[in-house]
Amino acid sequence: MRYEWPGNVRELENIVERAVILSRETFISPNALPINLTKESAQREIVLENTLVGRSIKDVEKELITNTLEQTGNNITKTAEILGLTRRGLQYKLKEMGIR
Repeated sequence: MRYEWPGNVRELENIVERAVILSRETFISPNALPINLTKESAQREIVLENTLVGRSIKDVEKELITNTLEQTGNNITKTAEILGLTRRGLQYKLKEMGIR
């Protein structure tokens, strides 16, 4: 993992302390590190930026909901939970977007 540490030693200390607290394993995994430190996250940001530019929020929201539904096998409760919505809120959005 490469990171140029634009901050000071306190930044490094804070990140290590946070990783120790958040890690549920006996070692610090990449999941416990801030997203901007991992190589994958940098690649995701590039892909995300390229796929979102010039699109409306409604289009992006519809695609996100549709993709999440596919990943959960069309499980509304699980999809709502992943997206941080209530089941009823997701059902409203689905109806509004003409998905169901």
